[in-house]
Amino acid sequence: MRCVAAVAVAVVLFAAFVTVDARRPPRAHELTAAYSFEQYAHDFNKRYTEPKEHARRAALFQASLATVLEHNSKRSTYKRGVNRFSDWSEAELQSLRGARPHATHKSKYASEYVPKLNKAPNASVDYRTSFPPVVSAVKDQGQCGDCWAHAVTEAIESSYALATGQLFVLSQQQVTSCTKAAGTCYSCNGSFQQLGFEYVVENGITEEWIYPFESYNGTSITCKADPYISTPINTIVNVTGYVLVGPNSQNAMVQALNELGPLSILVDASSWSSYESGIFDGCDYSQNITLDHAVQVVGYGSDSGNDYWIVRNSWAPSWGENGFIRLTKPAVAQCGWNQGAAYVTDCYGSGPSATWACGQCGILFGSAFPLTAAPQ
Repeated sequence: MRCVAAVAVAVVLFAAFVTVDARRPPRAHELTAAYSFEQYAHDFNKRYTEPKEHARRAALFQASLATVLEHNSKRSTYKRGVNRFSDWSEAELQSLRGARPHATHKSKYASEYVPKLNKAPNASVDYRTSFPPVVSAVKDQGQCGDCWAHAVTEAIESSYALATGQLFVLSQQQVTSCTKAAGTCYSCNGSFQQLGFEYVVENGITEEWIYPFESYNGTSITCKADPYISTPINTIVNVTGYVLVGPNSQNAMVQALNELGPLSILVDASSWSSYESGIFDGCDYSQNITLDHAVQVVGYGSDSGNDYWIVRNSWAPSWGENGFIRLTKPAVAQCGWNQGAAYVTDCYGSGPSATWACGQCGILFGSAFPLTAAPQ
């Protein structure tokens, strides 16, 4: 009887596993044109009660699915799939990409990186596997265009962990809310990584559990460091300055990843939303390289002779390869123009009409590494 009972329990557990797996959204190799919007809405917990909104989202999804299927039908180094962005409009996707380059911005806290060049760089680097750990879990910026604050916070976390062996999960909300506005750019509206680093140099940064992320729905939250609103923030990590790497030098980025650590970078992520896996080479240099998204590069490697950069995004672990994307890293980097300098005029009223960006999706345009110190 015990054996029969055990078998019965095993059957029930197996059925439960099958049920859970059946509810999993399809991967790229499982997708077909038969995958309906109703199934997609169920798989991703979407709820659209207004008929017009339902129809609009369904049309956006069908267009996205057709693009994904067309791409996957061709020979490529990467796959596209469905995810929570598959029924978003281009305007909604663009609102996530809130980073802004500013080639003319000068800071008294910034210094130029000078490689030591005392030894050849490693064949591969992957800070995700470091022990003690130096890269925290992938975060989710939700509907807030504060990728710039996430990239700043992540870089500070890694820098401090490398220096001390202690990996704190720091407050991206503090950087998002408290970094000063630059014209119309601030908080979820987008901003410059430089301003985020400068804020932390002058004020320090606390942990996420002390100052949690509240802008997930795209709402810009007032800075809680204001003494009229709350008590002063308890500083956990101090930053003394930041090092600028590059620009547009593949050798410099490789060397910096070996000598410094994970870097805060700026990229063109306009074609990333449906990325699922593989080595991405989808940025088209015949088009504008719109540097509009801030992320963290945590290493580089090679797969069957194809070299790549390892990039950490802030669109949740469910996106891409557990929240990461691999960008192709050819021996000779391609370059292209970033016309309009990604909306620089939206913030400062002046700026270069175009900037030169190299590497896949402009990854080599400019990167930064914060210099951290224990709080006094």
